[in-house]
Amino acid sequence: MKKFENKIDQIENYLEGALSEEEKNEFEASLSGDKELQKMMKGYRTLLDGIKYAGRNDLVEKIQQWESEMPGNFEAGGHAAKERNFYRYFIAAVVVFFLVTTAVVYNRLDNSYQRIVADYYTPYDILPETSRGAKADENSFDHIYRVYDQKRYEETIDLINRMDVASRTDHSKYVLANAYQATGRFDEAIEIYKDLVSSDNIYKSGAQWYLALCYLSKENKDLAVPLLEDLSDSNTSKSSKARAILKEIN
Repeated sequence: MKKFENKIDQIENYLEGALSEEEKNEFEASLSGDKELQKMMKGYRTLLDGIKYAGRNDLVEKIQQWESEMPGNFEAGGHAAKERNFYRYFIAAVVVFFLVTTAVVYNRLDNSYQRIVADYYTPYDILPETSRGAKADENSFDHIYRVYDQKRYEETIDLINRMDVASRTDHSKYVLANAYQATGRFDEAIEIYKDLVSSDNIYKSGAQWYLALCYLSKENKDLAVPLLEDLSDSNTSKSSKARAILKEIN
């Protein structure tokens, strides 16, 4: 239980940018070689806002309360059978409570724009093939894109922000905005997307799409709708998705 809770805390702190540099590096090293942790993080990236709505602390406190009522051991003896039955009931109760809580999470997500974002949002992943290959200088775009491709978003943000502003390309700005969005830093992502939308570049429609999702993440429908309407009338890959979201929120 404690180990599971610690993993949840690490994931939440990582996604919210609350880890120290050393803790962040340790977590990313663990993440790169732990498929279960990767799956767990992917799920919590979707459910994090919902878990906050439902009151994650209430869930943890309830389970800890049940845990404290458990017998100290299960050694053979006169009460061994009763203890084993109690343990089974305890596990069943935890599962039921978790399922009920998850249902509350999704019910509340259904009543907000968070569910829509969870359904439609996937981080940008069209990167140059060279960025997925051999090692490159840590200050090069290839290295930065490889780090991003490994979903090490906080490190991506640090690497791009250390670059000279004049040397940043539209693509690196687009990747930076996506890294901000993936870590829940919507205000910073919004500023970059707005700049890309206002200029003539190949990332304009993509920036519109992600900008609209950022606004919905912030529960700001009024700013998201014009972007989605523009996309729905466009001849781009996002037009059908934009129309689908408009049907859901109007």
